[in-house]
Amino acid sequence: QLAISDPQAALWMLLDVIRLGQDHARGRTDLMLAMIGTAIASGAVEHAHAILDTTKPAKLDELAAALEVLLASEPSFGEVAASDTPRVAIDFALSGLEPDSWVPPGGKRKQHAQPIDASDPDRYGGAMQLMAFSRLAPLKIAHACPADASLGGCFNGFTRPAIPVPSDGTPRSLVQQALVEATMSQLVFTLRDYVVKRAQHHSDLIALRLHVEAMRHGCDRRALTELATTPALGDAVQVTYAADAFVVRPPAWATSAIPAEPLTRRIACPPTGTP
Repeated sequence: QLAISDPQAALWMLLDVIRLGQDHARGRTDLMLAMIGTAIASGAVEHAHAILDTTKPAKLDELAAALEVLLASEPSFGEVAASDTPRVAIDFALSGLEPDSWVPPGGKRKQHAQPIDASDPDRYGGAMQLMAFSRLAPLKIAHACPADASLGGCFNGFTRPAIPVPSDGTPRSLVQQALVEATMSQLVFTLRDYVVKRAQHHSDLIALRLHVEAMRHGCDRRALTELATTPALGDAVQVTYAADAFVVRPPAWATSAIPAEPLTRRIACPPTGTP
């Protein structure tokens, strides 16, 4: 309703929602919270495009500057990825190994495991395995996807063979190595999918910036090309042109890695533009 009565106010509110979605992935949070943030921000970007499709708002220069800030403040995927397994271990392993009086960091929550009876070898052994995994997995993740890496860099890092878990050759160490490696191979596929989803959202945010730029100065290809890449993405979105519009797609690596049709954004060139 606000988008109809006051599209200018609606756009600025949507930028706040995008920032809220980004903030879900800050502060060494876990993957679930980060992906919820991606969904929040993606919905806001979608609505912002819809407003720009029908309305030319005032203060386009200010809107463009605000989008530049959002693009530059993309949260670190590597930090989230490396923080996820310790959080899972606290919630589902350590909380089960400690007595009921133990208070986890941040206080108790519903998902925390109840204390495990040490005479239950399956649950107790599973918790110990998860603790061992959470100690080694962040090191492997950080090697493939450092905290300062771009989304493209993390995708490449998760595509390459991971560094092996160290072993001192003892039976215990070899068993731990095998368990961690087997679990890690599945986690890497999940992390790579999450990187792709985050890259698709960031690409659509770039498309929103290009949308505003087309409204400001027309479809000047040189100007749009300069805005088609960001350090956070580590690549350029794909831009193809028609006589009256251009289409924005995520980078090739973020489209070929998923079976579904990749997100595309068709943006009209205003009459003053030069296609």
